[in-house]
Amino acid sequence: IRMNFVSLIVGSIMVLIAAKYIVRPVKELSEATKQVSQGDFEVNIKTKRRDELGQLVAGFNAMAKALRGIEILRSDFIAAISHEFRTPLTSIKGFAKLIGETESKELRQEYAAIVADETDRLAALASSILQMSELESGVGDFARQSFRLDEQLRQVVVLLEPQWSKKNLDLAVDLAAVDYCANKDLLFQVWLNILD
Repeated sequence: IRMNFVSLIVGSIMVLIAAKYIVRPVKELSEATKQVSQGDFEVNIKTKRRDELGQLVAGFNAMAKALRGIEILRSDFIAAISHEFRTPLTSIKGFAKLIGETESKELRQEYAAIVADETDRLAALASSILQMSELESGVGDFARQSFRLDEQLRQVVVLLEPQWSKKNLDLAVDLAAVDYCANKDLLFQVWLNILD
């Protein structure tokens, strides 16, 4: 009877140790998994274990960190896209209004050409988003072409005319002719962002 009692006590102690050493970390991992499934990627489980359970926790922490990074990229991407689309849409609206207000046939044609260019730029921007996504996944490539860099800069300045006119700025664009080979649409976006 005494031996059975000792065995029962030792067995109970072993169950408590197992519960503390195995069951609690599994419960913590289960709870953390629920948090991640609800969109909380700030979860980080602390552990000093080096066994399989410790490796599982380390893998979970790495996954949560990667998901945090993806969420930050997604937020930044949405903010950048909304900014990038806002500029040409504002330009289209402004020049469409000017077309209705001006009596000069030459100015109407110039403004209509700018509206058409901005519409093309919106389509190119959508393509650029797809291209950037492909580049990030490792399957895309930058398409390069030769074009006049000075003419591209002049187009950006003309495009931003409503912004600099509001500030009573006079810009004289006198650039030397420069041929350049690059991704024309993406470089256009760079100049637009800098000058805007």
